[in-house]
Amino acid sequence: MSLSSFIFIFAQYFGFFVFPVGLVANLFCIIILCRKSQRRLSINFYLVALAVSDFCILLLSCFDKWRTFVFKLSLRNTSIFFCKVLPFFERLFLSLSSWIVVIITVQRARAIKSPLGGDFIRSRTWLRDIVILLITTSALILIYMPTLIYYNFTETLSRNGTKKSYCISEEPKWYHLTKYIIFNTVYSFIPCAILFVCVGIIIKQLSKRKRFLASQGNIHSDRQGQNDNIIRLVLSINIMFVVFTFPFALLGMIMTFSDRTTIYANNVLKPIYRITHFLSYTNSFLNFFIYIISGRSFRKELVNLFKEPLQRLRKKPSLADPRSQLSLKMTT
Repeated sequence: MSLSSFIFIFAQYFGFFVFPVGLVANLFCIIILCRKSQRRLSINFYLVALAVSDFCILLLSCFDKWRTFVFKLSLRNTSIFFCKVLPFFERLFLSLSSWIVVIITVQRARAIKSPLGGDFIRSRTWLRDIVILLITTSALILIYMPTLIYYNFTETLSRNGTKKSYCISEEPKWYHLTKYIIFNTVYSFIPCAILFVCVGIIIKQLSKRKRFLASQGNIHSDRQGQNDNIIRLVLSINIMFVVFTFPFALLGMIMTFSDRTTIYANNVLKPIYRITHFLSYTNSFLNFFIYIISGRSFRKELVNLFKEPLQRLRKKPSLADPRSQLSLKMTT
């Protein structure tokens, strides 16, 4: 079996699994994180925003890429609206998820580094979080705005004389290379560099804190346990982000500056690039399972989400119960 055949089979099963499971998982993340017990987390707002962004990635980008590769049916080729909007939203939400992870990690590093930073994070308001997210989103919109300009819809005649519609990018030559450099840098390279610095700060401060708490006994054990759970969650998200996004961005840069017409590029680089491209979408559906593994309160809320409707059904009086019939007669 050739590498191209393996990737085609992999992409088929990958899409059938990741797309529906990812959509349901992110919906559960949004529902559970919006519950009252979860809203007390200092990073809750950004976790909800991350779930929404990942949901949009799977819906607007992953599905179209998978359908185009496996079934040769691209939603971009159906109308000028999808031709312009889908490439724009793909870059926007992929980069937005990356920078939400950066914001979460920077806040955790600041909270750990100094008590004042921790107090600042705990006293954050929803308005301040919304402003930070809006500024980040607005900056990304400005960066990827040329996508809406250069992608256009065109029609060509096929061999049998029928018209076929295609979505093509008609950017200048200088922007053709620049757009890939900008995307890979904004999407992965800069976020990964910031995450490495922040994770180094977190690990350094954790080692200092452990020595301090060891000298204090179990006075701060409850609070420290809660902080450790949040830090474990943040570090897990960081590791997953780097593992699934950096190889895709690195190979994207190699493909940008290499000759794609060579045998090596067609038989090796392109198949490996495709598989890293599909694997990068894994970053958008695994967060739900990380929350389950790392967060005890998240697991509890997930169980309650299914338990509460069953409890309400059990509390409803049954018509076969004589006591319920007697109560109904008394009310009438």
